[in-house]
Amino acid sequence: MDDVTICICTYGRGWSFKGKELCQKLDIKFPKQLKIAYHENNGNLLSVRNKALEMVSTEYVIFLDADDNLSDNYIEEMSKGTADIRVPSVRYVSRGKELEPYIPRVSACRHTDPCGPHCLPWGNYLVIGSMARTETLRAIEGFRDWPMYEDWDLWARCWINEATFENIPTAIYQATIRPDSRNRQPTKQAKLNAHRAIAKDLGFPVP
Repeated sequence: MDDVTICICTYGRGWSFKGKELCQKLDIKFPKQLKIAYHENNGNLLSVRNKALEMVSTEYVIFLDADDNLSDNYIEEMSKGTADIRVPSVRYVSRGKELEPYIPRVSACRHTDPCGPHCLPWGNYLVIGSMARTETLRAIEGFRDWPMYEDWDLWARCWINEATFENIPTAIYQATIRPDSRNRQPTKQAKLNAHRAIAKDLGFPVP
């Protein structure tokens, strides 16, 4: 599958080289796919991701955080799907230890089946590296500015806009757990407030 662009978006001082370094590694791993390493010293997550989305000329796009990675067969496995949004398994890496990959679950869900888009009103189960149809993201005008959980807001609006979703468990997104990451620093109350604000805006149940 050649018709996909991998976007590594960074902002702030000290991150530009990480995006470029990852891009070089991906050139070896995925030589046929386009890559964009976009950085703004004075930008934010919203500005860099939306700017990169403007640059994409392929049918599909994958956003990849600069401290994460994709399995060697990621594109190959994603190409087997048919949906607008294709959801990978996630292998978390904590202190150098790789955990077993799995499709994340929404914590509020009580069913035993894998989570799907019907779970989005209660929370997020998709990583940022899910592969998306470019026009699907452009149709909802890309990312919006929230203190956190902007990826949940993105995927939820795609679903509201009738995008199709599909789990691809054989494609593995490798996510590094960092104690100082943006979504781990806020307090429990700040996280709850952000969740409530997004849920209210989308017309979802507010916890």
